[in-house]
Amino acid sequence: MTLEIEQQLVGIKDENRNVHWQPRPPKSKAGYRTIPFGNALTEILKRAKKRQLENRLKCGEFYKKDPEHDYVCKKENGEHCTPSVITQEKLNISFNYHSLRHTHATTLIENGAPVKTVQKRLRHSRAAVTEDRYVHLTEKMARDAANIFDSFAQDI
Repeated sequence: MTLEIEQQLVGIKDENRNVHWQPRPPKSKAGYRTIPFGNALTEILKRAKKRQLENRLKCGEFYKKDPEHDYVCKKENGEHCTPSVITQEKLNISFNYHSLRHTHATTLIENGAPVKTVQKRLRHSRAAVTEDRYVHLTEKMARDAANIFDSFAQDI
């Protein structure tokens, strides 16, 4: 139950300024990593794989196969989903794909994960980068801080 990061999709513009997504190595050595995940993501991945097999049968010879890459996120016809397609079509919300890293970091911190753990998971060189750029104050965090102070103030 681990995710191994060995490549990233990079948008390359051609002479007509059209973007073509291609797998590339991570930007730095730290970009290569193994990330543990839990049962919920395991089940999501199993359902995605089952859906892909069903779509492959449904589309038959028209299913687009890539012998080099078997991406998790695919359209019904087997074409690769680019980051922009995933955010617009799959999630039905408008935001920058990179913001999922911010949400991931904030959710982990909000639920008690140590900053050092989140830093290592995101492969930041320093915990300050994680805290200053990726973790955002949420209503729950603000309420928890008020409750902590309130319980302390009652003892005064």
